[in-house]
Amino acid sequence: MAVIQPWRDEALRPTGAPAVGWEVPAFSGALEHCAGADAVVRADTQGAILWVRSPEADRAAMVYEVPELAAATAARDAAILQARAREQAGVAALWMVLGLLLVGSAAAFGHLQRGTWLIAVIFLAPAVIQWQQSRRAQRRLAADWAGYAQDSIGQHQVTWWLALRDHMRWLAIGLAAGIALVSILGLVLRTNRAAAVDLAAIRDGEVWRLLTGPILHAGPIHGIMNLAVWIWLSGWCAALFGRRVVLPVFLASMVLGALATITIGSGGPSVGISGGLTGLLGLLSVAAWRWRRHAMPALSRTVLINLALIAGVGVIGTGIIDNAAHLGGVVGGVVAGVAIVPRDPGPRATGVWWDWADRLAIAVLVAAIGGAGWLVWHASGGG
Repeated sequence: MAVIQPWRDEALRPTGAPAVGWEVPAFSGALEHCAGADAVVRADTQGAILWVRSPEADRAAMVYEVPELAAATAARDAAILQARAREQAGVAALWMVLGLLLVGSAAAFGHLQRGTWLIAVIFLAPAVIQWQQSRRAQRRLAADWAGYAQDSIGQHQVTWWLALRDHMRWLAIGLAAGIALVSILGLVLRTNRAAAVDLAAIRDGEVWRLLTGPILHAGPIHGIMNLAVWIWLSGWCAALFGRRVVLPVFLASMVLGALATITIGSGGPSVGISGGLTGLLGLLSVAAWRWRRHAMPALSRTVLINLALIAGVGVIGTGIIDNAAHLGGVVGGVVAGVAIVPRDPGPRATGVWWDWADRLAIAVLVAAIGGAGWLVWHASGGG
């Protein structure tokens, strides 16, 4: 088999992407000839998705769109996807077992309280949903490969351009590390109240608590969960809307969540970045609705599962969970989404003002992290 060099193809440029400076990066995985096509390239590291461009074609096509190629690769791809679905079902089953063990051990030691049920729901609900979806995928792969492949085309085309977007992994991890360190400091010194969102203190002029309060967390589980979701959601949003959109929306939603706490909620004290996270979910929910015709079931499913989990956790954790902050964040994210999410998916250049908004958001978040750290340290007598 001849060696084919990684290629670039202007026809692959998604609608709306700027032509100047745009290119398809080198693909990962092997390149090969296949059934008379000019080049076939694996666009998935697990080898199940193939893209093809014949010499006379004016665009790249997914292998499942070409009948002779679809037939040639059906057996292999079905086997790969079956194995992947089995693996996902196994992981989901493991999470279900862990959740049940958690509840069982708590009951055995007489600690079956509302907080335990809350953690169990967080473990079990996504696992049950993932297990059910994996089993359904296995059944459909076995019974209707052609239908499964056709339904995959649009979704994988969107996945393709998502891989070309700028991401914010290290920035997200850096902010998460700063938030984690300050949260740990507040927990160790037991001085979270000095910087928490608190109506009485804010009325006395300590308005900075709208920024410092969300940076802190009520405990290790609270912090780990929020920061893990932050890294995951920020990546999703950066891929879909561009990195420079994420932090301004996150920060605005975080502050709106804090404002909701002191206006329609308990008034505090309240901590946690949940308002910012639900804001990103609100942004994604608008995209899922507007892009519903563009075959993005993974996005819609992710949004629905997370919103349902937040609602369920809020009901179970009434009195513990700050539902007002969640609501304020969602509203902020939805409003932002209505304003900025385009009618169809595709890479778009962000305006210059988004660059400034992004820089301002970074500066404010860094200042909030530093301010929260100083407040909890000062309250302990250390400053």
